[in-house]
Amino acid sequence: MGSGIAQWRSPAVLAAAAAVAVAGLSGCADDPQPQLEIQALDEDTARSTLTESGVVIPPGFRFVAGVNNPTGFPGSPSNYVRYDGPAAVFAEPQPMSDANPAFGAFRDTDCSSPLVVQVHALTKLGLSCTPTTRMQVSQAADEPNDQAVPPGGKALVLVAGSGVSQLYVIVQGT
Repeated sequence: MGSGIAQWRSPAVLAAAAAVAVAGLSGCADDPQPQLEIQALDEDTARSTLTESGVVIPPGFRFVAGVNNPTGFPGSPSNYVRYDGPAAVFAEPQPMSDANPAFGAFRDTDCSSPLVVQVHALTKLGLSCTPTTRMQVSQAADEPNDQAVPPGGKALVLVAGSGVSQLYVIVQGT
């Protein structure tokens, strides 16, 4: 029987090593890697997610799009949803505030707000920031004004669109 490297080249040893490798890899196939890319949310899933999060979308708003951003570790994913509603809501957001009493009053902000800059997913939902973009935000009452939405936090962003109010809902994961 040889020694050293020649011993490892024998067909029996190579076959055994290959069998061990295949057995190890087949065990990995049963444990798929998590999907970490942003995924689309359909209207029913978005509605269910927002209801569970305590966010109410008033009548007159229609679902446009939603995305889910998995965390990659244990915890809840972040969800971002867009609705379009009557243009008048931007000028008078009180009905939106009344429907969501856990949130503070809407206040003016702009595209440089940490709250908006933090959430790149909003651009996937159609948010277009220009120097003339008019925007208001309402965060959960216990969160600091105009700061990035913390893990587990929520925010409502109203944007004045052409003949429409765009509502972006941010529900950060944990």
